[in-house]
Amino acid sequence: MHVPVSPPPPVRALAARSSRAGFTLIELLIVVGIIGILMALIIPTTRAIRETARRTKCTHNLHGIYQAMLDYTEDYRGLLPNCTVLNFPPTYPRQLHNLLRPYLEEADPYDFTKNVQVFICPSADNINEDLLTRFGSTYQVRGPEFTRNKFPFSGQPVDYYPNPGELGLIRDARGWHRLNPHGSWTLATTMGQQVLFLDGHVQYFGDVDRHAGGIW
Repeated sequence: MHVPVSPPPPVRALAARSSRAGFTLIELLIVVGIIGILMALIIPTTRAIRETARRTKCTHNLHGIYQAMLDYTEDYRGLLPNCTVLNFPPTYPRQLHNLLRPYLEEADPYDFTKNVQVFICPSADNINEDLLTRFGSTYQVRGPEFTRNKFPFSGQPVDYYPNPGELGLIRDARGWHRLNPHGSWTLATTMGQQVLFLDGHVQYFGDVDRHAGGIW
């Protein structure tokens, strides 16, 4: 019995079928473009989430410093630490981080060569100046040279100032906190600082506030 045999497909049809097995260049470019758009949306959001976490940790640091200062006043007749500003080496005894070591549960409170973790802002970027190496802290203490408000707190009674919620004690020494996830790391436009006040609250200030003297 004769079985009919189908003729082989045309060569042109085979070529057309095999050409559809992969992506064309246009399709590949479209996929790459979509991935690029998704990354552009995801990366800033991830950065913003990370900065929010760092700012929260910074707030926690400042609250820890404040509690240590209150503990200090209990041992020194109600006087706030008679500390210096951020102009001296890390081991200088009157640096605030050294005065407060015994109240911060440091393993060796009298070893001034070790950094105190709560005095390091997690958003600190020392590209311009390595503050931690030079001074032992990335937080700046209010001192008498800040003349907009002539009430340096060092050595004063803890209740000496009538409006403690208006007196800044400690702030980020640089504007490390971004105002938005798309901003650069320059100080000119997109940076912010956190400030600890005498009543214990921490407030965030943007670049505009900083240049207008809104911090201190």
